[in-house]
Amino acid sequence: MPQPISKHFIIEPLTDGIYAAIAKPGGLAGSNAGIVDLGDRVVLFDTFMSPQAAHDLANIAMQLTGHPVRAAVNSHWHFDHGLGNPALGADVTVISTRPTRALIAERVPPFIAEQKISIPCRLAELEKKFLNEHDPALLQEIGEEIDYYRLELVELPHLALRLPDQTFDQQMTLYGSARTAEVITFGGGHTVSDAILYLPDEQIAFVADLLFNGFHPWLGDGDPAEWLRIYEQIEALDPLVEVLVPGHGAVATPDALAALRRYIPVLQQLAAEVVQRGGTADDAAALRVPAAFCEWIGQPTFANNMRFLFERAAIASE
Repeated sequence: MPQPISKHFIIEPLTDGIYAAIAKPGGLAGSNAGIVDLGDRVVLFDTFMSPQAAHDLANIAMQLTGHPVRAAVNSHWHFDHGLGNPALGADVTVISTRPTRALIAERVPPFIAEQKISIPCRLAELEKKFLNEHDPALLQEIGEEIDYYRLELVELPHLALRLPDQTFDQQMTLYGSARTAEVITFGGGHTVSDAILYLPDEQIAFVADLLFNGFHPWLGDGDPAEWLRIYEQIEALDPLVEVLVPGHGAVATPDALAALRRYIPVLQQLAAEVVQRGGTADDAAALRVPAAFCEWIGQPTFANNMRFLFERAAIASE
């Protein structure tokens, strides 16, 4: 059977009944997600940044498995992982940690209100810029951005707060007729609270934004030391994980964790050096991306990370 198609993501089969949904550039997924057939029902891991993309995900899950979606996990509070919640039916139980639910309740409503103002304004700016631009390369770039914001504009009326229905503190087990899935939190590294979906029999883990593969990771809402500690706990899972599905980037093996293990200390050292020579956060943000990471996607995130780490280093030096 040909793979179902969405303009927002591609489906990557991992094994029978388990699929990664990898975000497409320019679509409204915004991050990766997962489909896990428990045998009698399906659990989704994350719901993307839009109801439209989440609607596709739920429909495709049904097409692939023949079973209805009955649960969805929000890995953390970030908007690109949970704004799709409203697309899920009332018969779908949305699950998160207790802190994640609280942060969704606090931060999603003002974000939606801001989006309803900023997206139409940004689209109008881009359309005006397009009319006054003559460079073919820039016209293409602006045109692609316009297409994206037009998708966002159509989605605005559907954005709404849907909170998780069920919370857990450390771990919960989802039992199915074909397999068992473990929803686990080791605390917070990328954010205050991050959850993963671990499939012990298949040795697969969906780890959301605890892993960015080929992308600069967003450090600014988390704790870098805790992030690296959580890696040790992921690696200690028994049976050992052999396949990791990141929040951004391609499906990977645990070897991909080594890149972030290098990234965080390198940036911390750069930030500390700026503090030691009396520099500013702007100085830290202006540094060149180290050669080892210069091909990663999202280089503006590097500057934001340097500001964040500079502030932490400055406080530590007082």
